[in-house]
Amino acid sequence: MIQLHFPLNLSDAITEMNVLREEAGYSAPNLKQALHTEAVKAIIDTAKEEYASDMKASTRNQIERKLKDETDSLVNKAFSNYKIEANTIEKERQDALDNCVTTNRSEEEVNQEFDRRQEEAASKLQETLNSSISDFVKSASEEVVRTVETSKKEREKKGIEDSVKDHLRGFSRTIPSFLMAYGTEETTLENFDTNILGEVFKEVTSISLAQFRFLRDGGVYTNKQTGEEELFEGKMFDAVVFNDSVREFLNLKRKLADYFDEDST
Repeated sequence: MIQLHFPLNLSDAITEMNVLREEAGYSAPNLKQALHTEAVKAIIDTAKEEYASDMKASTRNQIERKLKDETDSLVNKAFSNYKIEANTIEKERQDALDNCVTTNRSEEEVNQEFDRRQEEAASKLQETLNSSISDFVKSASEEVVRTVETSKKEREKKGIEDSVKDHLRGFSRTIPSFLMAYGTEETTLENFDTNILGEVFKEVTSISLAQFRFLRDGGVYTNKQTGEEELFEGKMFDAVVFNDSVREFLNLKRKLADYFDEDST
């Protein structure tokens, strides 16, 4: 599996965190935009370069939306906790200022203490965001690889399923021809392959006897992706439906045998 490494300078993405509180405090919307532009874009661009055509546009858009949602969530959580702490500090500041007379403290002393606490809260926010963004960039690699690899496997699976369906459709279309030439009252799914040569069977039905028996009975096969042997259960045909359809066809064949007889009604 491909391992993605993102040569990302996080300083660009978190510049907004260094805005002084005097300038209306940190800006969550601007930080989100910075993360979208710097972090998410770098991750998507790296994944596109690594996977090339294996990364479809729909998969890229899916990953981009998810990563943007994750960055928005981590920013919202960090800023929400910061605002709660900052508001609590301001409430305690006001209480302390109101009680300066009884505590024998000056307003300057009180403000110095709570300014320091606000600076500590701001530093804590910056540390939280730094840590969260770093963790996000690391986990994004796994997220991208998992999503793209899953998409690839689903497309491969669909291709295999389509191939099997094509074989089955081709086989189904040739059953009437087989019954016209070789069908008897005793013909069933179980003995469908017993009274005809292999090369004739393939020419008439479009699949080989081995393919037919594998689809009907199952068997062991080698997984091309893993190189390991796996068991296929078969049962691609419903025996009851198949046998009933054969009998109905043979009945109709018998009824139409004298179609051009003048005495036929």
